[in-house]
Amino acid sequence: MSLSADGTTATIELPAPRLGEVRIDPQESRVLDRDRGLVDRIGDAVGDDPVDDSALYAVTEDRLTAAAAASDLRERAETNTRAMLTGLARSLGVDEVEVRFEDTADSAG
Repeated sequence: MSLSADGTTATIELPAPRLGEVRIDPQESRVLDRDRGLVDRIGDAVGDDPVDDSALYAVTEDRLTAAAAASDLRERAETNTRAMLTGLARSLGVDEVEVRFEDTADSAG
């Protein structure tokens, strides 16, 4: 951050927003509905093997990652961060605030 000598103008430079890795916590996640056939239901009644949802969680993580990448999350993160920092700086007496985000290749992922 750079602040003018008189303290009325500030420029804040930040890294570009990036999306974090999607992680689904199996302990905190639940499958609410299953569309299963008769053979699966009979197998459940006869066997004592619990359902393994790890493949379902992996597909869900991939789909959430793709949906986030296709969304406007990064732009919203910039907008919200800019508004928050501008408001904070103005509350401290800074009249003009410029918030810049780096344009990096890593911001796409």
